[in-house]
Amino acid sequence: MSGDADFVDLVTHLKGEGVRVEIAAVRKTTAKILIDEADYFHEITKEDWFIYKAPRKTKTKRT
Repeated sequence: MSGDADFVDLVTHLKGEGVRVEIAAVRKTTAKILIDEADYFHEITKEDWFIYKAPRKTKTKRT
């Protein structure tokens, strides 16, 4: 993920080609100009994050 305003030119170009541009990012770290240029902005919040816990390996008993 990036909030870098360098992507504004890319977004502008894609929209000029008829591509719908949606951005999903943390608003606080995303350039306002990028948010404004996109067709739609999906804000990622703390509630959107999750923690993945890999299943623990079970010990097998040797007989």
